[in-house]
Amino acid sequence: MLSPVSVIIADDESAIRNGLSAIIKNIDIEVNVLGCAENGKAALGLIREFRPDIAIIDINMPELSGLDVIKASIEEDIPTCFLILSGYENFEYAQRAIRYGVKSYFLKPLNLAEFRKTFIAQCRKILEAHDMDALISGGRISSLMDSSRTLLLNQLIQNRFPKNGKLSDELAVLHLSIKNTRSCVALFSVFLNPEEETSLYETTAFRTDLQLLNGYPNESWIYAENQIVSLVNIEDIKSDNFKDSIRHSIHLLSRNGYPVKAGIGSPIDQLTLAHLSYSAALEALSYRVYDTENLLFDSNMINRQRPSFSAANIDYTPLIHAVTRQSADQIKDYIDHFFTSVFAVKTPPPNYVLGMCVYLLVNLQKQLQHRYPDAKQNFEFSCDKLYQFDSIRQLRQWIIEILVDYSRLLASNTADQDDIIHIAKEYIQNHLGSNIKAKDVARQVHLSESYFTIYFKNKTGINFRDYRVYEFIVRTGEYL
Repeated sequence: MLSPVSVIIADDESAIRNGLSAIIKNIDIEVNVLGCAENGKAALGLIREFRPDIAIIDINMPELSGLDVIKASIEEDIPTCFLILSGYENFEYAQRAIRYGVKSYFLKPLNLAEFRKTFIAQCRKILEAHDMDALISGGRISSLMDSSRTLLLNQLIQNRFPKNGKLSDELAVLHLSIKNTRSCVALFSVFLNPEEETSLYETTAFRTDLQLLNGYPNESWIYAENQIVSLVNIEDIKSDNFKDSIRHSIHLLSRNGYPVKAGIGSPIDQLTLAHLSYSAALEALSYRVYDTENLLFDSNMINRQRPSFSAANIDYTPLIHAVTRQSADQIKDYIDHFFTSVFAVKTPPPNYVLGMCVYLLVNLQKQLQHRYPDAKQNFEFSCDKLYQFDSIRQLRQWIIEILVDYSRLLASNTADQDDIIHIAKEYIQNHLGSNIKAKDVARQVHLSESYFTIYFKNKTGINFRDYRVYEFIVRTGEYL
Protein backbone atom coordinates (compact mmCIF):
# COMPACT_ATOMS: atom_id res chain seq x y z
CA MET A 1 0.00 0.00 0.00
CA LEU A 2 1.27 3.45 -0.87
CA SER A 3 2.02 5.91 1.91
CA PRO A 4 -0.80 8.29 2.81
CA VAL A 5 -0.86 11.82 1.48
CA SER A 6 0.05 14.29 4.23
CA VAL A 7 -2.05 17.45 4.53
CA ILE A 8 -2.31 20.56 6.68
CA ILE A 9 -5.31 22.92 6.74
CA ALA A 10 -5.02 26.63 7.50
CA ASP A 11 -8.05 28.88 7.88
CA ASP A 12 -9.06 31.32 10.60
CA GLU A 13 -12.61 29.92 10.66
CA SER A 14 -12.92 26.74 12.72
CA ALA A 15 -16.04 25.63 10.83
CA ILE A 16 -14.10 25.63 7.57
CA ARG A 17 -11.13 23.81 9.09
CA ASN A 18 -13.41 21.12 10.51
CA GLY A 19 -15.46 20.85 7.33
CA LEU A 20 -12.42 20.45 5.07
CA SER A 21 -10.93 17.90 7.43
CA ALA A 22 -14.12 15.85 7.26
CA ILE A 23 -14.27 16.08 3.45
CA ILE A 24 -10.72 14.92 2.78
CA LYS A 25 -10.91 12.11 5.33
CA ASN A 26 -13.97 10.76 3.54
CA ILE A 27 -12.32 9.89 0.22
CA ASP A 28 -11.02 6.59 -1.10
CA ILE A 29 -7.37 7.69 -0.83
CA GLU A 30 -5.53 7.39 2.47
CA VAL A 31 -4.94 10.92 3.74
CA ASN A 32 -3.21 11.98 6.95
CA VAL A 33 -4.21 15.42 8.28
CA LEU A 34 -1.09 16.43 10.19
CA GLY A 35 -2.55 19.54 11.76
CA CYS A 36 -4.74 22.62 11.43
CA ALA A 37 -3.74 26.26 11.85
CA GLU A 38 -5.88 29.31 12.54
CA ASN A 39 -3.31 31.87 11.36
CA GLY A 40 -0.53 32.20 8.81
CA LYS A 41 2.32 32.06 11.31
CA ALA A 42 1.11 28.75 12.71
CA ALA A 43 0.57 27.42 9.19
CA LEU A 44 4.16 28.22 8.20
CA GLY A 45 5.37 26.52 11.38
CA LEU A 46 3.48 23.33 10.49
CA ILE A 47 4.85 23.41 6.95
CA ARG A 48 8.42 23.83 8.17
CA GLU A 49 8.00 21.04 10.71
CA PHE A 50 6.18 18.44 8.61
CA ARG A 51 6.85 19.47 4.96
CA PRO A 52 3.38 18.17 4.01
CA ASP A 53 2.43 17.02 0.52
CA ILE A 54 -0.53 19.43 0.40
CA ALA A 55 -1.42 22.61 2.25
CA ILE A 56 -4.99 23.90 2.00
CA ILE A 57 -4.69 27.55 2.95
CA ASP A 58 -6.84 30.66 3.11
CA ILE A 59 -5.40 33.88 1.68
CA ASN A 60 -6.80 36.18 4.36
CA MET A 61 -5.44 35.11 7.77
CA PRO A 62 -3.99 36.83 10.83
CA GLU A 63 -0.20 37.04 11.41
CA LEU A 64 0.77 36.11 7.85
CA SER A 65 -1.36 35.98 4.70
CA GLY A 66 -1.64 32.75 2.76
CA LEU A 67 0.44 34.27 -0.06
CA ASP A 68 3.19 35.19 2.44
CA VAL A 69 3.22 31.58 3.65
CA ILE A 70 3.49 30.26 0.08
CA LYS A 71 6.29 32.71 -0.76
CA ALA A 72 8.27 31.72 2.35
CA SER A 73 7.83 28.01 1.58
CA ILE A 74 9.09 28.47 -1.98
CA GLU A 75 12.12 30.44 -0.78
CA GLU A 76 12.97 27.58 1.61
CA ASP A 77 12.56 24.96 -1.16
CA ILE A 78 9.73 23.19 0.64
CA PRO A 79 7.96 21.15 -2.09
CA THR A 80 4.44 21.49 -0.69
CA CYS A 81 1.54 21.76 -3.14
CA PHE A 82 -0.84 24.59 -2.22
CA LEU A 83 -4.61 24.72 -2.70
CA ILE A 84 -5.84 28.27 -2.02
CA LEU A 85 -9.17 29.30 -0.52
CA SER A 86 -10.29 32.90 -0.81
CA GLY A 87 -13.26 35.08 -0.13
CA TYR A 88 -11.43 37.99 -1.72
CA GLU A 89 -12.93 39.54 -4.83
CA ASN A 90 -9.65 41.09 -5.99
CA PHE A 91 -8.36 39.10 -8.95
CA GLU A 92 -4.82 40.31 -8.26
CA TYR A 93 -4.62 37.70 -5.47
CA ALA A 94 -5.32 34.94 -7.97
CA GLN A 95 -2.68 36.36 -10.33
CA ARG A 96 -0.07 36.42 -7.55
CA ALA A 97 -0.98 32.88 -6.57
CA ILE A 98 -0.48 31.74 -10.16
CA ARG A 99 2.95 33.40 -10.24
CA TYR A 100 3.88 31.40 -7.15
CA GLY A 101 2.96 28.19 -8.96
CA VAL A 102 -0.39 27.58 -7.24
CA LYS A 103 -2.51 25.34 -9.45
CA SER A 104 -5.89 25.49 -7.71
CA TYR A 105 -7.67 28.62 -6.48
CA PHE A 106 -11.10 28.22 -4.87
CA LEU A 107 -13.49 31.06 -4.07
CA LYS A 108 -15.71 30.97 -1.01
CA PRO A 109 -18.41 29.81 -0.64
CA LEU A 110 -16.63 26.62 -1.62
CA ASN A 111 -18.01 24.39 -4.36
CA LEU A 112 -17.52 21.09 -2.51
CA ALA A 113 -17.81 18.84 -5.58
CA GLU A 114 -15.15 20.81 -7.50
CA PHE A 115 -12.86 20.93 -4.47
CA ARG A 116 -13.15 17.19 -3.81
CA LYS A 117 -12.45 16.38 -7.48
CA THR A 118 -9.36 18.59 -7.62
CA PHE A 119 -8.08 17.34 -4.28
CA ILE A 120 -8.37 13.69 -5.35
CA ALA A 121 -6.53 14.41 -8.62
CA GLN A 122 -3.70 16.11 -6.74
CA CYS A 123 -3.44 13.19 -4.30
CA ARG A 124 -3.05 10.78 -7.20
CA LYS A 125 -0.13 12.78 -8.57
CA ILE A 126 1.57 12.78 -5.18
CA LEU A 127 1.06 9.05 -4.62
CA GLU A 128 2.95 8.30 -7.81
CA ALA A 129 6.13 9.50 -6.10
CA HIS A 130 5.59 7.90 -2.68
CA ASP A 131 6.92 4.75 -1.07
CA MET A 132 9.81 4.02 -3.42
CA ASP A 133 11.30 1.47 -0.97
CA ALA A 134 8.01 -0.39 -0.76
CA LEU A 135 7.81 -0.59 -4.53
CA ILE A 136 11.36 -1.97 -4.76
CA SER A 137 10.86 -4.54 -1.99
CA GLY A 138 7.70 -5.68 -3.71
CA GLY A 139 9.59 -6.32 -6.93
CA ARG A 140 7.72 -3.58 -8.77
CA ILE A 141 10.75 -2.03 -10.46
CA SER A 142 8.74 -1.13 -13.54
CA SER A 143 6.18 0.76 -11.46
CA LEU A 144 8.98 2.51 -9.61
CA MET A 145 10.59 3.64 -12.86
CA ASP A 146 7.27 4.88 -14.23
CA SER A 147 6.56 6.82 -11.05
CA SER A 148 10.06 8.29 -11.03
CA ARG A 149 9.78 9.39 -14.66
CA THR A 150 6.44 11.05 -14.01
CA LEU A 151 7.81 12.75 -10.91
CA LEU A 152 10.78 14.17 -12.84
CA LEU A 153 8.63 15.35 -15.75
CA ASN A 154 6.18 17.01 -13.35
CA GLN A 155 9.07 18.73 -11.57
CA LEU A 156 10.29 20.15 -14.89
CA ILE A 157 7.01 21.73 -15.96
CA GLN A 158 6.26 22.91 -12.39
CA ASN A 159 9.70 24.56 -12.04
CA ARG A 160 10.44 22.32 -9.05
CA PHE A 161 13.52 20.48 -10.26
CA PRO A 162 16.21 20.79 -7.53
CA LYS A 163 18.59 23.67 -8.19
CA ASN A 164 21.60 21.47 -7.48
CA GLY A 165 20.24 18.45 -9.38
CA LYS A 166 22.10 16.88 -12.31
CA LEU A 167 19.43 16.61 -14.97
CA SER A 168 21.50 14.71 -17.53
CA ASP A 169 22.20 11.98 -14.96
CA GLU A 170 18.49 11.77 -14.08
CA LEU A 171 17.52 11.42 -17.75
CA ALA A 172 20.03 8.61 -18.24
CA VAL A 173 19.13 6.67 -15.08
CA LEU A 174 15.42 6.78 -15.87
CA HIS A 175 15.97 5.85 -19.56
CA LEU A 176 14.02 8.84 -20.85
CA SER A 177 13.77 9.42 -24.59
CA ILE A 178 14.63 13.12 -24.40
CA LYS A 179 17.89 14.98 -23.90
CA ASN A 180 18.64 18.30 -22.22
CA THR A 181 18.63 20.21 -25.53
CA ARG A 182 16.38 22.62 -27.41
CA SER A 183 12.80 21.55 -26.71
CA CYS A 184 9.20 22.67 -26.34
CA VAL A 185 5.96 21.55 -24.72
CA ALA A 186 2.97 20.35 -26.70
CA LEU A 187 -0.13 20.43 -24.50
CA PHE A 188 -3.16 18.30 -25.43
CA SER A 189 -6.44 19.25 -23.77
CA VAL A 190 -9.03 16.47 -23.72
CA PHE A 191 -12.62 17.70 -23.41
CA LEU A 192 -14.25 15.05 -21.26
CA ASN A 193 -18.00 14.89 -20.77
CA PRO A 194 -18.67 17.03 -17.64
CA GLU A 195 -21.70 14.86 -16.80
CA GLU A 196 -19.39 11.87 -16.29
CA GLU A 197 -17.50 13.73 -13.50
CA THR A 198 -14.33 11.85 -14.33
CA SER A 199 -10.72 12.63 -15.23
CA LEU A 200 -8.04 11.18 -17.48
CA TYR A 201 -6.68 9.32 -14.45
CA GLU A 202 -9.98 7.42 -14.26
CA THR A 203 -10.49 6.95 -18.03
CA THR A 204 -9.02 3.59 -19.02
CA ALA A 205 -8.81 4.58 -22.70
CA PHE A 206 -5.99 7.03 -21.84
CA ARG A 207 -4.09 4.89 -19.30
CA THR A 208 -2.11 2.89 -21.86
CA ASP A 209 1.33 4.05 -23.02
CA LEU A 210 1.01 7.29 -24.95
CA GLN A 211 2.69 6.94 -28.36
CA LEU A 212 2.60 10.53 -29.60
CA LEU A 213 4.64 12.77 -31.91
CA ASN A 214 6.28 10.00 -33.93
CA GLY A 215 9.60 11.07 -35.40
CA TYR A 216 10.49 13.38 -32.52
CA PRO A 217 12.16 12.37 -29.24
CA ASN A 218 9.52 13.04 -26.60
CA GLU A 219 8.02 12.01 -23.30
CA SER A 220 4.22 12.15 -23.01
CA TRP A 221 2.19 11.67 -19.85
CA ILE A 222 -1.14 12.49 -18.20
CA TYR A 223 -0.56 15.63 -16.15
CA ALA A 224 -3.95 16.86 -14.96
CA GLU A 225 -7.61 15.89 -15.03
CA ASN A 226 -7.90 16.76 -18.71
CA GLN A 227 -4.32 17.37 -19.86
CA ILE A 228 -1.71 15.28 -21.64
CA VAL A 229 1.73 16.89 -21.87
CA SER A 230 4.46 16.06 -24.37
CA LEU A 231 7.98 17.35 -23.71
CA VAL A 232 9.66 17.28 -27.13
CA ASN A 233 13.22 17.68 -28.40
CA ILE A 234 13.01 19.76 -31.57
CA GLU A 235 15.24 22.07 -33.57
CA ASP A 236 12.63 23.99 -35.55
CA ILE A 237 9.38 24.62 -33.70
CA LYS A 238 7.84 26.28 -36.79
CA SER A 239 8.37 23.19 -38.93
CA ASP A 240 5.29 22.07 -40.86
CA ASN A 241 6.31 18.47 -40.19
CA PHE A 242 6.25 19.15 -36.45
CA LYS A 243 2.77 20.66 -36.60
CA ASP A 244 1.58 17.77 -38.79
CA SER A 245 2.86 15.35 -36.17
CA ILE A 246 0.88 17.19 -33.47
CA ARG A 247 -2.24 17.12 -35.64
CA HIS A 248 -1.78 13.36 -36.10
CA SER A 249 -1.47 12.96 -32.33
CA ILE A 250 -4.69 14.95 -31.89
CA HIS A 251 -6.37 12.50 -34.26
CA LEU A 252 -5.04 9.49 -32.32
CA LEU A 253 -6.24 10.86 -28.98
CA SER A 254 -9.64 11.85 -30.40
CA ARG A 255 -10.33 8.23 -31.37
CA ASN A 256 -11.22 7.62 -27.71
CA GLY A 257 -14.41 9.56 -28.34
CA TYR A 258 -13.46 12.88 -26.74
CA PRO A 259 -12.60 16.12 -28.59
CA VAL A 260 -8.93 17.09 -28.29
CA LYS A 261 -7.15 20.40 -28.97
CA ALA A 262 -3.48 21.26 -28.57
CA GLY A 263 -1.28 24.24 -27.74
CA ILE A 264 2.39 24.63 -28.67
CA GLY A 265 4.68 26.28 -26.14
CA SER A 266 7.62 28.53 -26.80
CA PRO A 267 11.02 26.92 -27.57
CA ILE A 268 13.48 26.51 -24.69
CA ASP A 269 17.21 25.83 -24.77
CA GLN A 270 17.21 23.44 -21.81
CA LEU A 271 14.66 21.25 -20.07
CA THR A 272 14.91 23.09 -16.76
CA LEU A 273 12.96 25.89 -18.50
CA ALA A 274 10.12 23.55 -19.46
CA HIS A 275 7.73 25.40 -17.12
CA LEU A 276 8.00 28.47 -19.36
CA SER A 277 7.09 26.48 -22.45
CA TYR A 278 4.21 24.80 -20.61
CA SER A 279 2.79 28.19 -19.51
CA ALA A 280 3.06 29.47 -23.08
CA ALA A 281 1.27 26.37 -24.42
CA LEU A 282 -1.48 26.85 -21.86
CA GLU A 283 -1.87 30.50 -22.85
CA ALA A 284 -1.94 29.68 -26.56
CA LEU A 285 -4.54 26.96 -26.00
CA SER A 286 -6.77 29.40 -24.10
CA TYR A 287 -7.35 31.23 -27.42
CA ARG A 288 -9.52 28.33 -28.56
CA VAL A 289 -12.52 30.36 -27.34
CA TYR A 290 -12.03 32.66 -30.35
CA ASP A 291 -11.70 29.88 -32.95
CA THR A 292 -13.85 26.86 -32.19
CA GLU A 293 -12.97 25.10 -35.47
CA ASN A 294 -9.18 25.15 -35.08
CA LEU A 295 -7.48 22.25 -33.27
CA LEU A 296 -3.94 23.63 -32.92
CA PHE A 297 -2.85 26.89 -31.29
CA ASP A 298 0.55 28.56 -30.95
CA SER A 299 2.05 31.88 -29.80
CA ASN A 300 1.20 33.60 -33.11
CA MET A 301 -2.43 33.78 -31.94
CA ILE A 302 -1.65 35.62 -28.70
CA ASN A 303 -2.67 39.30 -28.57
CA ARG A 304 -0.14 41.37 -26.58
CA GLN A 305 -2.15 44.63 -26.71
CA ARG A 306 -3.07 45.78 -23.21
CA PRO A 307 -6.86 45.99 -22.60
CA SER A 308 -8.11 49.44 -21.58
CA PHE A 309 -11.17 48.29 -19.59
CA SER A 310 -10.47 47.38 -15.96
CA ALA A 311 -12.31 46.36 -12.80
CA ALA A 312 -12.38 50.01 -11.72
CA ASN A 313 -14.64 50.79 -14.70
CA ILE A 314 -17.44 48.45 -13.62
CA ASP A 315 -20.64 50.16 -12.43
CA TYR A 316 -22.73 47.59 -10.55
CA THR A 317 -25.75 49.82 -9.92
CA PRO A 318 -27.67 49.00 -13.14
CA LEU A 319 -27.03 45.27 -12.69
CA ILE A 320 -28.17 45.30 -9.05
CA HIS A 321 -31.28 47.17 -10.19
CA ALA A 322 -31.95 44.54 -12.88
CA VAL A 323 -31.37 41.55 -10.57
CA THR A 324 -33.49 42.86 -7.69
CA ARG A 325 -36.36 43.66 -10.09
CA GLN A 326 -36.18 40.28 -11.84
CA SER A 327 -35.70 41.92 -15.24
CA ALA A 328 -34.15 39.32 -17.55
CA ASP A 329 -34.01 41.85 -20.42
CA GLN A 330 -32.08 44.38 -18.34
CA ILE A 331 -29.69 41.69 -17.11
CA LYS A 332 -29.03 40.63 -20.71
CA ASP A 333 -28.49 44.24 -21.81
CA TYR A 334 -26.04 44.86 -18.97
CA ILE A 335 -24.00 41.70 -19.72
CA ASP A 336 -23.98 42.57 -23.43
CA HIS A 337 -22.60 46.02 -22.58
CA PHE A 338 -20.08 44.48 -20.15
CA PHE A 339 -18.70 42.13 -22.81
CA THR A 340 -18.57 44.96 -25.35
CA SER A 341 -16.39 46.90 -22.89
CA VAL A 342 -14.17 43.90 -22.17
CA PHE A 343 -13.68 43.41 -25.91
CA ALA A 344 -12.67 46.99 -26.63
CA VAL A 345 -9.44 45.28 -27.68
CA LYS A 346 -10.02 42.55 -30.25
CA THR A 347 -9.31 39.06 -28.90
CA PRO A 348 -7.91 40.16 -25.52
CA PRO A 349 -6.13 37.48 -23.45
CA PRO A 350 -8.79 34.93 -22.43
CA ASN A 351 -7.44 34.92 -18.86
CA TYR A 352 -8.18 38.66 -18.72
CA VAL A 353 -11.75 38.02 -19.92
CA LEU A 354 -12.27 35.23 -17.39
CA GLY A 355 -10.72 37.31 -14.63
CA MET A 356 -13.10 40.19 -15.35
CA CYS A 357 -16.06 37.77 -15.28
CA VAL A 358 -14.95 36.38 -11.91
CA TYR A 359 -14.50 39.91 -10.58
CA LEU A 360 -17.98 40.91 -11.77
CA LEU A 361 -19.73 37.89 -10.24
CA VAL A 362 -17.90 37.93 -6.91
CA ASN A 363 -18.38 41.66 -6.32
CA LEU A 364 -22.01 41.57 -7.41
CA GLN A 365 -22.68 38.77 -4.95
CA LYS A 366 -20.91 40.70 -2.19
CA GLN A 367 -23.03 43.80 -2.79
CA LEU A 368 -26.25 41.78 -2.91
CA GLN A 369 -25.29 40.06 0.35
CA HIS A 370 -24.90 43.46 1.99
CA ARG A 371 -28.30 44.52 0.71
CA TYR A 372 -30.09 41.24 1.48
CA PRO A 373 -28.19 39.55 4.34
CA ASP A 374 -31.24 37.42 5.17
CA ALA A 375 -31.44 35.82 1.72
CA LYS A 376 -30.88 32.10 2.22
CA GLN A 377 -29.11 31.46 -1.08
CA ASN A 378 -26.10 32.83 -2.94
CA PHE A 379 -25.54 32.14 -6.60
CA GLU A 380 -22.85 29.50 -6.79
CA PHE A 381 -20.27 29.18 -9.52
CA SER A 382 -16.89 27.56 -9.90
CA CYS A 383 -13.87 29.35 -11.36
CA ASP A 384 -13.00 26.05 -13.04
CA LYS A 385 -16.38 26.15 -14.78
CA LEU A 386 -15.45 29.37 -16.56
CA TYR A 387 -12.42 27.67 -18.13
CA GLN A 388 -14.48 24.85 -19.63
CA PHE A 389 -16.41 26.84 -22.21
CA ASP A 390 -15.57 26.39 -25.89
CA SER A 391 -16.54 29.94 -26.85
CA ILE A 392 -17.11 33.42 -25.47
CA ARG A 393 -20.73 33.15 -26.59
CA GLN A 394 -21.26 30.16 -24.27
CA LEU A 395 -19.56 32.01 -21.39
CA ARG A 396 -21.73 35.09 -21.89
CA GLN A 397 -24.95 33.04 -22.03
CA TRP A 398 -23.96 31.09 -18.90
CA ILE A 399 -23.46 34.30 -16.90
CA ILE A 400 -26.83 35.65 -18.04
CA GLU A 401 -28.56 32.42 -17.01
CA ILE A 402 -26.88 32.43 -13.57
CA LEU A 403 -28.03 36.00 -12.89
CA VAL A 404 -31.58 35.48 -14.18
CA ASP A 405 -31.99 32.33 -12.06
CA TYR A 406 -30.57 34.08 -9.01
CA SER A 407 -32.86 37.08 -9.44
CA ARG A 408 -35.86 34.71 -9.22
CA LEU A 409 -34.36 32.93 -6.21
CA LEU A 410 -33.67 36.24 -4.49
CA ALA A 411 -37.26 37.34 -5.03
CA SER A 412 -38.63 34.17 -3.41
CA ASN A 413 -36.25 34.41 -0.44
CA THR A 414 -36.92 38.07 0.31
CA ALA A 415 -40.67 38.11 -0.27
CA ASP A 416 -41.56 37.07 3.27
CA GLN A 417 -38.77 38.63 5.35
CA ASP A 418 -39.38 39.14 9.05
CA ASP A 419 -40.97 42.58 9.60
CA ILE A 420 -39.27 43.09 12.98
CA ILE A 421 -35.82 42.37 11.53
CA HIS A 422 -36.56 44.54 8.49
CA ILE A 423 -37.52 47.52 10.68
CA ALA A 424 -34.54 46.95 12.98
CA LYS A 425 -32.01 46.82 10.14
CA GLU A 426 -33.50 49.84 8.44
CA TYR A 427 -33.24 51.82 11.70
CA ILE A 428 -29.62 50.70 12.23
CA GLN A 429 -28.63 51.65 8.68
CA ASN A 430 -30.27 55.07 9.03
CA HIS A 431 -28.47 55.82 12.30
CA LEU A 432 -24.98 54.45 11.70
CA GLY A 433 -23.47 57.82 12.57
CA SER A 434 -25.02 57.73 16.02
CA ASN A 435 -23.95 55.59 18.94
CA ILE A 436 -27.19 53.61 18.91
CA LYS A 437 -27.77 50.90 21.49
CA ALA A 438 -29.81 47.72 21.39
CA LYS A 439 -32.42 49.38 23.61
CA ASP A 440 -32.89 52.16 21.02
CA VAL A 441 -33.71 49.64 18.30
CA ALA A 442 -35.81 47.50 20.64
CA ARG A 443 -37.95 50.54 21.33
CA GLN A 444 -38.65 50.91 17.58
CA VAL A 445 -39.95 47.35 17.30
CA HIS A 446 -41.82 47.44 20.65
CA LEU A 447 -39.77 44.72 22.36
CA SER A 448 -37.75 44.64 25.55
CA GLU A 449 -34.01 45.03 25.11
CA SER A 450 -33.19 41.52 26.37
CA TYR A 451 -35.81 39.82 24.20
CA PHE A 452 -34.85 41.89 21.14
CA THR A 453 -31.16 40.93 21.32
CA ILE A 454 -32.05 37.22 21.56
CA TYR A 455 -34.60 37.52 18.74
CA PHE A 456 -32.14 39.41 16.51
CA LYS A 457 -29.39 36.80 17.02
CA ASN A 458 -31.76 33.88 16.36
CA LYS A 459 -33.13 35.38 13.17
CA THR A 460 -29.92 36.74 11.62
CA GLY A 461 -27.21 34.50 13.05
CA ILE A 462 -25.21 37.50 14.26
CA ASN A 463 -25.45 39.51 17.49
CA PHE A 464 -26.62 43.12 17.45
CA ARG A 465 -23.28 44.77 18.21
CA ASP A 466 -21.37 42.80 15.56
CA TYR A 467 -24.01 43.59 12.96
CA ARG A 468 -23.87 47.31 13.74
CA VAL A 469 -20.06 47.35 13.50
CA TYR A 470 -20.15 45.32 10.28
CA GLU A 471 -22.65 47.67 8.63
CA PHE A 472 -20.61 50.70 9.68
CA ILE A 473 -17.41 49.30 8.14
CA VAL A 474 -19.15 48.23 4.92
CA ARG A 475 -20.83 51.57 4.36
CA THR A 476 -18.06 53.92 5.49
CA GLY A 477 -14.85 51.94 5.05
CA GLU A 478 -13.89 52.95 8.59
CA TYR A 479 -13.83 51.23 11.97
CA LEU A 480 -15.95 52.23 14.96
